[in-house]
Amino acid sequence: MLDLPPIAITIAYIVIIYYKNFFGKAFTESLNWIILKFKKHIPNYPNINSNYEWKKLLFYTRIKIENPLLDVVLPALLIGSFYFSLICILHFHLSPTGLDFIEKITSIIFNPVSEEILTRGILFGYLFMYLIPVKLNLDKAKTPVRYYAIILLGALFSSIAFLRPHDQINSIRIIFTLMATFLYYITKGNLMAPIVLHIINNTISNTLTYCPF
Repeated sequence: MLDLPPIAITIAYIVIIYYKNFFGKAFTESLNWIILKFKKHIPNYPNINSNYEWKKLLFYTRIKIENPLLDVVLPALLIGSFYFSLICILHFHLSPTGLDFIEKITSIIFNPVSEEILTRGILFGYLFMYLIPVKLNLDKAKTPVRYYAIILLGALFSSIAFLRPHDQINSIRIIFTLMATFLYYITKGNLMAPIVLHIINNTISNTLTYCPF
């Protein structure tokens, strides 16, 4: 059965980024409306700049090549592994309707993109790397223990959120999600690295499943 949510999330992300000014206006107006509603009932409600929050959300869900390693090595591995897996799926496991092939492409492309946007980008990046430290006045230099405690908690929480939808949770998946989170953190919130790693992982997995050796 075709898994539609990852495809829908990926397409929605592309549309939002392409029309980011339009969606940014909708986001800021909605957030401002929510803030006004809360301010009526909560004394000393903190000031929130909705335009700034939108820019931060875009920053922590960006997919951008910023590193020579990502420019050359990882794309080469990605293209090579994807091509090999594609040949295997086409040659050995293509159903007459082609639906099975679409499912495999969804697994290789759309699942990694959508899962990384939701778990690594929004949950870990925007919430735990930016929003919670800012609201708690945590600073990497001044309060390193509390700051990194929040980061570790975010890594754990986002990893659980990533693993939860999968049928089988094993040591390989746990190691993978921790590696992807670490990659995202050291690239300062760039989703390109964990997405590429995720696509390579799913490509190899499909290759080993459908290619007889």
